[in-house]
Amino acid sequence: MTTGPTRIAALLAAIALAFAGCGLDQRGTSPGRGRPGAGAAGAASSGVGGSATTTGAGGSGGSTSASGGSGGATTSAGGAGGETTGVGGTGGGGTGAGGSGGSTTTTDPTEDCFNGKDDDNDGHVDCDDPACAPVATCVEAPQDWDLVRFGSAPYPGPGAVACPDGSPPAVLFAGPAGPATCAACACSYTGALCSAPKISCWYDQVSCWFDSSFDRQAESTGCLSDIHVPKYTSLASCKLTGAPHVLDPGTCAAVGGGLDPADPWATTLHVCPVLLAKKGGGCAPGLVCAAMPGGAPYDGPLCVQRAGTDDCPLGFTDASVLGYDDADDQRACSACSCDPGTVTCTGGGYHACDGNSCDGGTSWVGNGDCTGTSGELDWDTGSLSPVLADPQPGACSGATPAGELLAKHPRKLCCRAP
Repeated sequence: MTTGPTRIAALLAAIALAFAGCGLDQRGTSPGRGRPGAGAAGAASSGVGGSATTTGAGGSGGSTSASGGSGGATTSAGGAGGETTGVGGTGGGGTGAGGSGGSTTTTDPTEDCFNGKDDDNDGHVDCDDPACAPVATCVEAPQDWDLVRFGSAPYPGPGAVACPDGSPPAVLFAGPAGPATCAACACSYTGALCSAPKISCWYDQVSCWFDSSFDRQAESTGCLSDIHVPKYTSLASCKLTGAPHVLDPGTCAAVGGGLDPADPWATTLHVCPVLLAKKGGGCAPGLVCAAMPGGAPYDGPLCVQRAGTDDCPLGFTDASVLGYDDADDQRACSACSCDPGTVTCTGGGYHACDGNSCDGGTSWVGNGDCTGTSGELDWDTGSLSPVLADPQPGACSGATPAGELLAKHPRKLCCRAP
């Protein structure tokens, strides 16, 4: 048996080799015990490293190791090749805290600006947290009023845009039409026909006195050549002595009427609630933590609303509108109508002509005054060329308004200055 320094050196070498086989990591910690992994022992099994690249394939570690060990799917403190490594040895896919290997990273919590909690553990809640400055602010909230923002458009307006929180907006209407008003009626008369006025003429005088020589009322434009001008007459006068009359009233059609304006409202309102933080909210007493304006059309000033028609609360008196969610529309207009029996005739007259066939020189007889026709109706020649009167449209009636729009369920919206 060998003794002395040689024996002691050999013993120390054996102890060192034994510890190396047990897988001390670079910090000198020993691996935990567990069920062996699927890999082969050897270079891939020790905490000192190895060439294994597949998790759990290295050495004799178990699937879970409390402190150290090699291989395995999860390692809390040490070991090589685990998915998570707290204080590990070398080897595996990466480097964890205090060792190598592991792929899990730590992410700081994100502050929810409206839940009344300090989510990121920085000592600040909701509106008090600098991280919430872009999305939330402390505002005054009058008691018994709801904080809102709204968009408006002429009635009926475009389709509703979702609120900033994704919910559909409440729809209100403003500017009720009130009592009925009606558009004017329009009537079209066609096919009416009038006679010419009545004419009287005197021979041998120019003053249209006493009994006339003849009277005629033409119902067509045909030449009146049978007026029997005396052979030795050199003087004559004529004038209109009767109104024209309707020969045919024709037909008529009535259009128009109807409500004007027909729309029951002037404006459509889309109203969205303002997102508020829960109790606390990081604001001073009397204020609440509220969401900042969203995108169009909800990027206007902060407003409040509640049912009724009350005056606006202090601080929200810059602008106001009264919205309604419904109405009873009782407005109506009577139908338009026309009557051919009311057609009338105006105008018309006669040309007194020098020839017997409505030719030659003429004088116009077209009003109630006595007109001298001595140059035309004389010496056994003369004729009259009728001009028929013009038909005038008859009556056009209807479009009588009745009733009104009765707006229901008013809601007062009051806004502060932007």
